[in-house]
Amino acid sequence: EIPTPQSNQRFTGNWLVKDMHGNVLYRFGGVGNVQSDANRVAMAWLRGNQQHMRDGITVVPEMA
Repeated sequence: EIPTPQSNQRFTGNWLVKDMHGNVLYRFGGVGNVQSDANRVAMAWLRGNQQHMRDGITVVPEMA
């Protein structure tokens, strides 16, 4: 399980691709809780959506 600063939050199983302002560009699941796997999926999505490829993009676990 991905550690969180707030113990009452848990990883939902989804990942978020965010821009430098924190806006969610893409939400996906099905890759488990491994950052490197999520990064691969996000990069594939970004290659197909190059208008979003710019500095400041992050891939983060969705917490609830």
